[in-house]
Amino acid sequence: MSQPSVRLPFAIAAVVFAAALVAAMPSVARADDPTGVARVRVLRGDVDLKRADSGDTVAAAINAPITVGDYLTTHAGARAEIELDYGTVVRVAPESQLRFTKLGSSDHVVQLARGTAELRVYRNSGAGASIESPLGTLRAQGVGRFRLTVKSDGSTEIDARSGNADVVTAVGTQTLASGMSLAISGTAADPDVREVAAFAPDDFHYLCCRRE
Repeated sequence: MSQPSVRLPFAIAAVVFAAALVAAMPSVARADDPTGVARVRVLRGDVDLKRADSGDTVAAAINAPITVGDYLTTHAGARAEIELDYGTVVRVAPESQLRFTKLGSSDHVVQLARGTAELRVYRNSGAGASIESPLGTLRAQGVGRFRLTVKSDGSTEIDARSGNADVVTAVGTQTLASGMSLAISGTAADPDVREVAAFAPDDFHYLCCRRE
């Protein structure tokens, strides 16, 4: 199955970013925070899962389990919805790639390497939920809808459609209130974080709205 093309410099950056995440994951194995399992809840089009344990790439299926280290890739025209727990889902737009770096009783962490994803927290389940990009991390403060886009140059756009979140970068932590949008560019060590006008709705936005 063919994979969507990625510019070489960003592909290298994504690999380095993923390797850094692996090195930062010792807390996953703590006895007080056992590793959990997510599942594919909605699937449309051509979506792949690359398994961390075997390295095999398989076609995703409804209710397929997702564990720490797995990659999910949506191809052109495809999308997916992943249930992290009973109160939290991640919706994935076409031509996007996620890596699941932590699925525990106290924390869910997903890495967005490219494309667009929406984090939707319906109710407080007791577990925090975060999406990491190459330039920063969005951490939901509670119930809400939060969207991240990682562009081909690695820059990141973040929206708080509803609810509040913390956005953590190398230059500090900023609270993103409902209705706010941020654009992050530069490098991971020295990011330029700017508040910007809300990003225009697109087809993925309306699909997510219909899922409410």
